[in-house]
Amino acid sequence: MQNTLNRNTAKLNNLYILAEKNNIPIDEDCPAEIVSMSLKLKDGTKIIGISDVENSEYTKLELVAHEMGHCITDSFYVGYSPFELRAKHERRADRWAVNRLVPFRSLCKAVEDGHRELWELAEYFDVSCQFIEKAIKMYEQKGNVVPPAFYQKYEG
Repeated sequence: MQNTLNRNTAKLNNLYILAEKNNIPIDEDCPAEIVSMSLKLKDGTKIIGISDVENSEYTKLELVAHEMGHCITDSFYVGYSPFELRAKHERRADRWAVNRLVPFRSLCKAVEDGHRELWELAEYFDVSCQFIEKAIKMYEQKGNVVPPAFYQKYEG
């Protein structure tokens, strides 16, 4: 478990370093009701807010990656355009987070190395099972199929 925590901490630190390099402050004092958010101010400044209440490190890693996805891809919805689709911006942020935390080639290698259950992959990548499911679905929607071994978990 210690090794997993260290990897998770390293991934989170890398996201914080990326945020700092891009002048994106991360405020960890948001109210619990907010959980996470990202904003782009009128002057172009981007800010991330994270609530630290009842979040596991896995959740925090995923939340920071998602919010960084909004900032890096400039996917913000402003609400005053009738043509704006919130789902489009959320999908871009999710895609960035998935590519960052569970790269497709690494996912395929993990499956080929015998990690075939969602929980095994979640442990391997230091994310939640839900995040692994999201990653697999996103890759499949783009035509990138996980190796068949993932689907053939119980070979005779």
